[in-house]
Amino acid sequence: MANEVKLITGASGTRHITPQDDASLIRGIVGNGAYILNDVQLEIRSNNTIVIPACDLVINGRHIRITNPKSVTIENGAVGNSRTDTIYLHYTNTGGVEDVDIRVNKGAGVSGRVEDFGTSSVNQFTLATVTLNGINITGTKLNLNKIPLQEIADKLKGDNDEVKTKYITKSVNIRKGLNYIGGVGISTPKILSITGTVHYANYVLPLSYPMINYGSGAYIEWGLSAIMIGDVLTIVSGSDWANCTVEIAITYRN
Repeated sequence: MANEVKLITGASGTRHITPQDDASLIRGIVGNGAYILNDVQLEIRSNNTIVIPACDLVINGRHIRITNPKSVTIENGAVGNSRTDTIYLHYTNTGGVEDVDIRVNKGAGVSGRVEDFGTSSVNQFTLATVTLNGINITGTKLNLNKIPLQEIADKLKGDNDEVKTKYITKSVNIRKGLNYIGGVGISTPKILSITGTVHYANYVLPLSYPMINYGSGAYIEWGLSAIMIGDVLTIVSGSDWANCTVEIAITYRN
């Protein structure tokens, strides 16, 4: 029977610290989500090549380094057709030897959940999606968040203030209508406000963005608003805004 109490930071006379121990520590600090530690974007090198810059990832506590820019091959699109490919991390554990590589699923997603990554012999996690229209790659979207530094700081200093703020940063392609950003881990009745900005091209659009043309004062349908639908953060948009970075601050009662 395995020892139920294990001293990690201590000399035991054997190599007793495992990757699972490190992953458990990282999850305790940053959570069991999917995070990117660097401010990078995917590069569309050609209609067949996406380049992932060198960066550090944390997936369910597992630290993954892309030490050099990684080229990913996308199969040709077809004139008159649209397609969404999935770039994903493929994790394996073969007899205790763990490995991970980057693969592409043409025209479909993968079923792996972030909380399962690194817990069985084979796991998959969506790293990014690639949109093709005809033969052209028209957009990419990373499925990763920035490390929640404010939450970590609050944990470390034991911040017990009544009102707290959670910060969310995500790269998205905003479409007209409802855009689901994801769960925020906050009980909806405790939320006091949702504010933020959408960075689009050389514009910074406030959330909520009024449906007013600042030049003429006329009504237009370019409005942006961040709302909660159930426990899912959602951006409602009156227009398309491709390749955006969304920065959102949610204040809530502790």
